[in-house]
Amino acid sequence: MVLMKRFDNHRRFARRSEAELIVRVVRLFAHAGYQISREVPNMGQSVDIVAQTRKYVIAIEVKRSDWKRALDQCRAHRSVADFICIAIGTSRISSQLFETATRLNYGVIHCPPGTTECVWITRPKRNHRVWQPQREFFRRRILEVENGN
Repeated sequence: MVLMKRFDNHRRFARRSEAELIVRVVRLFAHAGYQISREVPNMGQSVDIVAQTRKYVIAIEVKRSDWKRALDQCRAHRSVADFICIAIGTSRISSQLFETATRLNYGVIHCPPGTTECVWITRPKRNHRVWQPQREFFRRRILEVENGN
């Protein structure tokens, strides 16, 4: 019984921590004037945060530590997003994440534990693989999320 209680507390803390990271990243983009949407469905999964202007769509995957999973999820975002980012909540950025993100033209945002700020480690470069029919469908999904449908 005690073991189960500890496990439940750990799960609540884990969820809260990722939610706190999302709030920090949303603040970073909202402060820069982007329109923000959360948990937007895309090709059988969802994008944690979508930051957009009239012209650009930025897909952001947020993870406490599992950056390899974030990389896997970002593959689906290439068909809809002009820029792709990974926000990570580890105490340091692994060189492997930095190198892989740079090679794939993804941005990396570091949200270290124990702080309230996020900092850019590397900025994303423009993704030229956007598939317009999927992009239009994705934009409609953003509107549905915003309208509560």
